[in-house]
Amino acid sequence: MRTQSVDTSPEFERIQIARIRAFSAAKKFRSVCSWTQSMTYANLETTHGSSLQDRMVAFVAREYGNHLAHIFANAIETQQTWNLQAPDIQEAVRPLIEIAEQLEVPTLMMGSVANSIYGLPRSVQDVDLLADFNGDHLAFLFEHLTHDYIFDPDTITLALLQHTSFSMLHLSRLIKIDVFLTSTALDKAVLAHRQPHVLIEGRAPFFIASPEDMTLLNLLNYQKQGNTADDQWNDILGLLKVQAPTIDVTYLSQQAAILGIATPLSQALLDAGIHGNTSAG
Repeated sequence: MRTQSVDTSPEFERIQIARIRAFSAAKKFRSVCSWTQSMTYANLETTHGSSLQDRMVAFVAREYGNHLAHIFANAIETQQTWNLQAPDIQEAVRPLIEIAEQLEVPTLMMGSVANSIYGLPRSVQDVDLLADFNGDHLAFLFEHLTHDYIFDPDTITLALLQHTSFSMLHLSRLIKIDVFLTSTALDKAVLAHRQPHVLIEGRAPFFIASPEDMTLLNLLNYQKQGNTADDQWNDILGLLKVQAPTIDVTYLSQQAAILGIATPLSQALLDAGIHGNTSAG
């Protein structure tokens, strides 16, 4: 088994993994939210500007790019009152998910949030959603998204027509949401396999891609990045190690062969110390 850090012994890492495995999804999510808030506030403190709004615009430009920063600057200039709220992931995502539910459009969270729920929790820079929006939803989205988010209408229009992706920024919480639209058989299968998880105690569950599908998506992304990104590989190994007792290796192997990622999957299973056909069923 390859450890997550060269400074960690396999024995000590097994103890760590066993502890994390015992955490609920809600406890992991609390850690993710806490670390994300701390990192965001720390980054805001190091951002310079003559006023709070100037600092916020500079922060958005540094973290998310000049295009979103320009839209953000125009948005807060036209508002009579604008207040910075705590960078809460759940509150940043909730309005979009509620809009999708009104349209009866299935969604799920993936990316760093899902990796943290299934694997080793860490702070996240943005939230990735997979959604089945299409061009028929355009007018409804424009009408309702403007209450909480800033975005480029042309980018969303083109994304819905071409089934690609678009980005939005929660106006008061400064958390970016990347929305990936279903366009392949794999996307539709991932949506079909989504799993509900209670991330906030007492609240309705959020849907997240299954651990197996997250592994496949992570491996595909790792391959697209040239098979060299150590942080992505560590995310893959972290997920596999934590989910080892229940993850369906047979399903993973079958799908990896279809997707052309059988070799990196075999290496990931080896590095994670998983042998044989573990099954979630």
